Amino acid sequence: KNLLAWALYQEDNEQYAEAMKTYRELSIAYPNSVQPQLGIARVEEATGRSEQALTVLQSAAVAHPQNVEIQLQLMRLHTSEENWAECLAACETVCSLAPADQNARYEVGIAMVRSGRVQDAMPHLTFAVGRSAACYNVAWILHEQSRDTDAVQWLQQALSEHPDRQTAERSRVLLAELSGEVSQPGSGRDGVRQASAVAGNGGVIRAGGVVEVPSWTGPGTGTVRPARHSGPAVPAEALPRH
Repeated sequence: KNLLAWALYQEDNEQYAEAMKTYRELSIAYPNSVQPQLGIARVEEATGRSEQALTVLQSAAVAHPQNVEIQLQLMRLHTSEENWAECLAACETVCSLAPADQNARYEVGIAMVRSGRVQDAMPHLTFAVGRSAACYNVAWILHEQSRDTDAVQWLQQALSEHPDRQTAERSRVLLAELSGEVSQPGSGRDGVRQASAVAGNGGVIRAGGVVEVPSWTGPGTGTVRPARHSGPAVPAEALPRH
């Protein structure tokens, strides 16, 4: 356990060569453990070797066909590569393995929105975070994709769905920005929470609070390593960072 924590620390600090060495040592010492394989795949992707990452994950999926974390990481990888057919296939597998897992269903919903399947995504996002926050997250992703007209409609929908305070505030901030209104001093981008984890500064409204989200921005906006953790949804005012 301490060695795994050390590998995660190395990875977090982008010491990829050292992290890869530690993960490989762990995979030899614990051949039946999934975590070293996931770590190896993350490092491979973070260093631009997506094909090697896919091979590692596919082998792990064969060895552990009921493991949700492997399928989630496959889904993230396919999303980053914009391989939507494989991404959606992984979404289906995740849902069949963990239909009651809020975090898994959340990730499925986000991946579906990115693939263009917004209406299919809504039941998953609503299950995970509630209707209003689901609408907000759809809006943010559409905004990231330069679909601001559609994003405005989803923000208006979020505000009509009896949102909690945080969802309402952030929806109004983004709606004002997209509508061309002048934000109050000190608001602007800093007041908007994203649906994707961008360079360690991302969070979304989930279950009434903001949590770190295992997702990324996609090609062209910088490499963002997929998050390792997908624990239970964190209630408001209790939001430890990993």
